[in-house]
Amino acid sequence: MNNTVKDFNKKLKEVCSFEESKNLFSKLDKDFFIKVVQKYIILSTQDEFNFIVLLEVKDGCTRNKEDSNSSLRYFRILKNILINYYQAHRRPLDIDFINKYNIYKGYLSEKYYSEQSKLQINCLKTNVLLLLNLFDGDTYNLEVCTKSNLIIQILITKELLDRRYLCAHKRLLNAVLEYSLTNKVTETYTRKKEQVPIKETLKLPIDKYLRGKKEIDFLDHKTIRKKQLALELFARFFNEKGYNYWNELTNPIIINFINSVATLNPPIKKVTLSNVRGFLHFLFEIELTIIDYGFSVPSVKYTSHAHLPSMYTPEEIQKTLDSINRSSIKGKRNYCLLLILARYGLRASDICNLQHNNIDWDSDKISIIQQKTKKVLVLQLLPVVGNALIDYYKIRPNVESNYIFIRLKAPYNKITANALGGLLTVCMQSAGVDLRKKRHGAHSWRHSLSGNLMQSNISVNYISKILGHSSINTTVDYYISSNLNQLKECSLKIDFSLNNIIIKNTKDDNYEI
Repeated sequence: MNNTVKDFNKKLKEVCSFEESKNLFSKLDKDFFIKVVQKYIILSTQDEFNFIVLLEVKDGCTRNKEDSNSSLRYFRILKNILINYYQAHRRPLDIDFINKYNIYKGYLSEKYYSEQSKLQINCLKTNVLLLLNLFDGDTYNLEVCTKSNLIIQILITKELLDRRYLCAHKRLLNAVLEYSLTNKVTETYTRKKEQVPIKETLKLPIDKYLRGKKEIDFLDHKTIRKKQLALELFARFFNEKGYNYWNELTNPIIINFINSVATLNPPIKKVTLSNVRGFLHFLFEIELTIIDYGFSVPSVKYTSHAHLPSMYTPEEIQKTLDSINRSSIKGKRNYCLLLILARYGLRASDICNLQHNNIDWDSDKISIIQQKTKKVLVLQLLPVVGNALIDYYKIRPNVESNYIFIRLKAPYNKITANALGGLLTVCMQSAGVDLRKKRHGAHSWRHSLSGNLMQSNISVNYISKILGHSSINTTVDYYISSNLNQLKECSLKIDFSLNNIIIKNTKDDNYEI
């Protein structure tokens, strides 16, 4: 009998000393149960019966085709034995984590987490406590948190733990520690691609160039950020080729970089090469290069308005709205969101940013400051929209949030523009709207509103005001292209009949038409 089996027998005896063995082994043969456990853990390389061995036993149980149901019953009892043993032998590390977890529970209540969500998190806590017994120490700190995350990742890779629990375990491990240190919790833990840091000799000229664009040219933050991303991409490519100084630039390197971005989308490729070209001009101006390599970067001929926007008929839009089941809170919220999008053509970001004080119920007005143009837009509150808002308000989660449209689960953040586009696609698919070869994001309904208004012979000035454009030229240049019927009416009719063609014979025997 190896050390793992001996350790299990030791734990089993200690648990049975304070737990009623009848409850643990009711309707089961105790000796046969121990043999089943030994059958799976005898092959383990562990020297102690712990959380990883427990998962290996579960894996063995699920792979046993003879009697998998009975084996899983034994596994559940085995897990209870391990939990009871660790509860009876609390270590300082376990106690410290439990104390920090109890503080974190206050945050869950503050963010209005449901009882079901709290119960699920508490189940995750049990697994985390089993995992912490693999480590020594007295406090739950960053080192223990990092090691626990790594082990969770390994268990997922070995298929000992279901992949769907990966994010949940990591979030609990990180959130408990973060809240104990900072009294706040990062709402989302995104997967960031690890990138090689840029050498300081390459980074300093980039920072100087961007600082000049901000302080001298007065470019806004978003434009500066686009330039920064493009130049960092170029700098990393240059660095990966083994160069550390900009004076080592050559035309072949620039050509290789241009080839490397050839697979990017045309608008991204155009912006990237344009920003790199400006930076290369700057390097020549400050004499870091003896040649102005900016002229080596070609221009990408791409027009953002080259393709007609996707259009949906009023019947298709109404069909989508009618297909939404408004018997639930989710349906009422989604119907209200899409109704505002259909009637006003607001940008997705502006709809998601709607707050309670944007609605003036006394004068039936909606007043917002557009995120894109930073200009005030005042719209008439239509009765159908007002009724939908009231219907949604009646069952909206009773939480303190300035935003009208929020998530239906804690922590009840506002709806994002991506989420709005996603639920629109789902609703259109459920309604049976044909989405083949057409864009189906929130902006497509904005295009559809402008096109449908033009087909109703509404003036361009009025449409421009509804859409909140800074200039009427934007409406004319882009949105008017969506109305092909009116464009056809503007075309000239040419008669190609031969009767209208006059041929004269001139003196030099040439023919004139």
